[in-house]
Parts: sequence; C-alpha cells; structure tokens
Amino acid sequence: NRNKHLEGLDFVNSILDEFQIRFEIPEEDIKRLPKDGSYVTVSNHPLGGIDGILLLKLMLEQRKDFKIVANFLLHRIEPLKPYIMPVNPFEDKKDVKSSMIGFKNSILHLREGHPLGIFPAGEVSTYRDGKLVVDRPWEYAAMKLVQKAEVPVVPIYFHAKNSRLFYRLSKISDTLRTAKLPSELLTQKNRVIKVRIGKPISVADQKEHESLDEFCDFIRRKTYILSNSFENKQNILGNISSSLKVQKAPESIVTPVDANLMMKEVEALRKENLRLLQSKNYEVFLAPADKMPNILREIGRLREITFREVGEGTNQAIDLDHFDNYYHHMFLWDDDCKLIAGAYRMGLGSQIYKAYGIDGFYLQDLFRFEPELYPMMSQSIEMGRAFIIKDYQQKPMPLFLLWKGIVHTTLRYPEHKYLIGGVSISNQFSNFSK
Repeated sequence: NRNKHLEGLDFVNSILDEFQIRFEIPEEDIKRLPKDGSYVTVSNHPLGGIDGILLLKLMLEQRKDFKIVANFLLHRIEPLKPYIMPVNPFEDKKDVKSSMIGFKNSILHLREGHPLGIFPAGEVSTYRDGKLVVDRPWEYAAMKLVQKAEVPVVPIYFHAKNSRLFYRLSKISDTLRTAKLPSELLTQKNRVIKVRIGKPISVADQKEHESLDEFCDFIRRKTYILSNSFENKQNILGNISSSLKVQKAPESIVTPVDANLMMKEVEALRKENLRLLQSKNYEVFLAPADKMPNILREIGRLREITFREVGEGTNQAIDLDHFDNYYHHMFLWDDDCKLIAGAYRMGLGSQIYKAYGIDGFYLQDLFRFEPELYPMMSQSIEMGRAFIIKDYQQKPMPLFLLWKGIVHTTLRYPEHKYLIGGVSISNQFSNFSK
C-alpha cells in the first residue's frame, strides 16, 4: 500500500528496493533483446512471483510496451495492471472461455508488434532428484501460443532458488508449497539474482521442430542450457585436479581431405543405394570403411578436432583405430558446403561376431562379456564415436538426422534386435548438460 501511488517501472523498482533484491546480467546479454518488433520471452520460474517482477523490470527498461502473461493475483495489483495479461491462457481446467480470451489477447498483442513474456511452467520450480531446481513439465497450451505466434523467441534463465523449507513442503503438499510462497520473498532479501538471456531463436529454427512435443523440448533446452555458465564456475575447482595431470603433447592434426575426393565417394555411395535418408541439403549415409577410404580419413580427422575441444581427444594426429577398418560408418553430409557435419561408428553385430568373435567388438575392450551374452551381441548394433562438428552443434537438424539415421539402420538390418554402446561425457560439461 505504501507504494501504490507509483506507476509502472517506479512501482516495480520500489518492490525490489523494499525487499532489497538486486539482479546481475551481462551487458552483452541485454544487447541480444530485439530493439523493435514482436517477440516472446520464455523463462524458467524458480521463485514463483518475484521472478515475474524481475522480468518486468528487466524488460520495461528496454521496451515500455512489454507485457507478461501471469495469474490473476498479479493483475490485482493496480500499478501492474497495464503490464499483465489479465487471464492466464495456460489454465484449461475451469474457465475455458477466459482461457481463450487470454490466448487471443496474447496473440493480438504480438500481432501489433509488441513483446510478450511467459513462464510456461505456470507454477514455481521444484527440486528434481534432490539436485537441480527445475520447472514442472511446461504447459502445452503455453507452448502452443508460442508456436502459433511465429515470432522470435528469447530464452531467459533466472539462477535462483527458494528456501530448503519451501522444497520440503513441496514434497508434502502443493497447497503448503503455495501457502509458503509469500513468505519466500523475505528469504530473497539482500540476494543478488543472476540472469542470463540467450540469443533470439528465429522462426525458421523453430519450424524445424514441427510437433508440439519436439518444439517444447527444443525451447526448454535452449532456456536451461543458459544455466551452464553458472554451473561451470562451480565446477572449476573440481576440474583443477584433472587439468593438472601430465598429458601427452598433442600432435598436429592431419591436413583436411580434398573435398573432390570425398564428393566422388559420396556419388558412388548414392549409386550403390547406401544413402539412408535425405533432408534438404543434408544426406545421411551408412557404409563400410572399404567403400569410403577418403571419407573415413576425414571422419577420423574431425573426430579428433571435435573431441579435443571438450578435453576428450586422443592427442594423436587422427582419431582412427583398427575397429574402424571393419565397422560401418554413418555420416551426415552437407551437400551445400561439401563437408561432413557429423558421424557415428556402427558395428553390425551379426557380421562382426561371425568374422571376429566376441573380441571383434570395441566394447569387449572396455568390458568383459560373459559367454551367455555372446548371442545378444551377435544381434546388436554397437554404436559409438559419435560427434557433430562445432559449427553445426547449435543447429537443430544435424543430431536429429543422425538419430533418424539410426532408425533407418535398424530397418535395413532387421536381424539386429538391440542397440548398444558406451558413452564418454567430458567433465567440462555442466551437470545439466550431462
């Protein structure tokens, strides 16, 4: 009541001053926000109220026409009314008519060229597996709004959490959790909440994910991947010991394979029907090593480059071993750029076991299989040595197409019932990425 005479940003600032809450955000992140036109900000919801106030402060300082979709409680605060969509379009249990009005108003706001903010979870985050504070599954209706809007999406991550008591109550009852939210404001007193803003996700990139499930997962990952910058700092001390180990001096990487040599082999693979699938400029091939010696050499070169970047390289000039000589290799070819964007090594168990026995499998070097597992290995496709080169790692299609290639491989070789393989994850990655 003391500050109800204030309006807009002044009122928001007064609330944050009242509770002595500050936030930090890199200046380069602020520059990522579009200066004009409509877009949607998508944020995690760790605090359940104050993060909405923080989002308003952050955005109103950049764009006075920014609004957020929030529940009716925030809309009842008179100075905030102009900036709150009065109906939460993500509630579908009771008032369907109100939900539809809220949905239409949100779309209209965007169509008029204004930015909009949403918290797709609709509810405050909770602990998962006792470790990471994450949102509940995001509401389909929220993400349907984002998908239908067809405007750039800006992911925003709030690095914050409530008190331990709050999370204990969350495990007991949703009602107790909600009742505790107002007092949680006091636990944030004198806190500095860190915020990260991701690069705007273009409409073209969004459309690479047609189903709502894929789209939701894509946007959620883009939001939570922003947590890496905080986790990496926490892991620095833990990684010091491994970085102090004496390692073999890395050899110079071999020279790239001539693109013309690879193009000839690609054309030969096409003629032999060894292409698994094609999507726009991308093609996925599966072939034995002897069909593509130049491509295999380039795969080995790119493996070493890619794995070195995350501290997992062999430090040799090229990453190839004797298994590569008789395993199949699935690779993603960018026909526009005439290069290999990524690859998997695929061992067809029926062929390997027949020719080399159990010792012919790479996994047998890592583990020791009991004889009763030999028949299973002969019916398995062993996968490994997977990579996507750096310039393609942030693109949505390469990994999806390689995974799709795995499906096509199982269809081409139906005698194999199982997929098996070892996974090596560098400790340079954050816990969330792992």
